[in-house]
Amino acid sequence: MQIEGGPTTQANVYDPATDAWSDAPSLLGTSMDGFGNSSFACHGALYVSTISGSLQRLSADGKCWNFVGQLDHPRFFHRMLPWKDSSLVAVGGGNMSVGKVTEVDLIPVRN
Repeated sequence: MQIEGGPTTQANVYDPATDAWSDAPSLLGTSMDGFGNSSFACHGALYVSTISGSLQRLSADGKCWNFVGQLDHPRFFHRMLPWKDSSLVAVGGGNMSVGKVTEVDLIPVRN
């Protein structure tokens, strides 16, 4: 959220090795795609899922987000976690059309 003007796709990335935040490229999509998203570093990459259900991966050089998939059940204020060796799982959250999301999305990812 911006101080004024609502949601934004502006992103920042935290590096635990340096204990520092840095600017990242803006997420793909509309300003609402920056609202209530979930991100998780796994399988050697940083992923984010947005309110529209877009799954994005930060490029290896950190210069852009790439669309890598679509959640079956778009959601916001949810959790996304690694699953086995090649997937993410999205749980919980809400959806403006259906309310509370009770379905689990299993998302295969490839680096």
